[in-house]
Amino acid sequence: MDNNQDNIEKYLDGLMGPEEVKSFEEKLDRDTSLRQSYEEELTARNLIATAGRLGLKNTFERFESEIQSPKDSKTGETTVIPLWMKRVIPIAAMIIVFIGAYWFMTGSGQTTSKVFDTYFEVYDAPTTLRDTGSETPLHWNTAVRYYNEEKYDEALRNFKKSEEEIPEYLIDFYSGICAMSKESPDYNLAVAYFLKVENGDNDYRQQASWYRGLALLGNGEKDKAMAIFHDIVEKETYAYREAQKIIRKKLED
Repeated sequence: MDNNQDNIEKYLDGLMGPEEVKSFEEKLDRDTSLRQSYEEELTARNLIATAGRLGLKNTFERFESEIQSPKDSKTGETTVIPLWMKRVIPIAAMIIVFIGAYWFMTGSGQTTSKVFDTYFEVYDAPTTLRDTGSETPLHWNTAVRYYNEEKYDEALRNFKKSEEEIPEYLIDFYSGICAMSKESPDYNLAVAYFLKVENGDNDYRQQASWYRGLALLGNGEKDKAMAIFHDIVEKETYAYREAQKIIRKKLED
């Protein structure tokens, strides 16, 4: 998710080299999730740009009409507006528009649940394993199938059964994702799973930290979640750009 968003922004900002552009566009054609994220980012940018242009145009037109030398209602003589004022008013108009755009982009007073819904995405499905010469990891493969079908309760049950087949940190991580994703999310259970992953020696600790922060957001524990996001940003670990965006928001409880 972090790499996808980063690549989308680089692509739209024209910061990719020719080979990167080719690779990104090929992936865009075959990855529906990436294309959806790309289209959402593009739509948001177009909306902001359009709103900004219209707001600026309307503001300038309004101020322009106001600075046309009006006639005094009593004397009928043309009122002279100082040159400095004519120059200051358009600048003030631009400041107003840019402040409005800033608040539009950063948002104000968003709830923890709304921010959770915005940033939570199910982590990519784990790999289905084949027979490696010993016993086929039956429960793991069944769990993966349910996971891909978005049947998270069934996936969670099978992940728990695969303890003899798969490293514990993988089971804990994907069990945490299932706990957050099922129809009746259990955020406390998810937090417990992610903490186990973070406290171990494995390659999923950074991802677990990000998802634990989201689970705390989903549970309404804003202060604990923000502490995690600040730590992610400080260390520039997994999803730190998304964590930065969340930190900038004015979250309500």
